[in-house]
Formats: sequence, structure tokens, C-alpha cells
Amino acid sequence: MSLIDSQEIRIKVSSVLNRDVKQFGKQFIIDGKDDTCWNSDQGSVQWIECELKQDARLRSLSIEFQGGFAAKQMTLYFLDSGNQLLTQTNLYPNDSN
Repeated sequence: MSLIDSQEIRIKVSSVLNRDVKQFGKQFIIDGKDDTCWNSDQGSVQWIECELKQDARLRSLSIEFQGGFAAKQMTLYFLDSGNQLLTQTNLYPNDSN
């Protein structure tokens, strides 16, 4: 079962553009639609936190940026239920517009 299709995930974000959660809120991160997106406010460090309500195995992660706004570096942190770091992975997304 996909976490996108379940109620087993809680999402927090660093910011929302102009605090306009109806148009750019965190709910659009996992809605599966190409014509919606989360949009952060300006700033050099933006983050998305996903809290799973049960243990899960990550099989894939797909991230799509709007043209011209791709991250140069991303870091994934995996924490246990006590917020202890299990592992971290640095990613360098390809900006393909």
C-alpha cells in the first residue's frame, strides 16, 4: 500500500508561500497531481518532515521541482520513533527543467 493513499503519514513543512495554504499548502506534496504543488517561502533552507504512524520500508522516492527552482543539494534523514538518527543520505538532484 502506498503511503500517499493512506492516512498513515503526517507532514510538516518549513514555510508556505505567502502563507497561502489553500493554493500552496503541504497537502499538495502527496496528492499525486501534476497541476498542484507545495510552494515554500523564500529562504536558503527549506524542509519537509514526514512522520509515519507505523514502520514502513521506503521503496522509492520521487521529487519533481518547478522549472528553474530545483534544489542543488538535499539531505534525507531517517529517524526512529525516539527521534534518534538512523541514517542520512545526501542527494544532488538533476535540474532538467
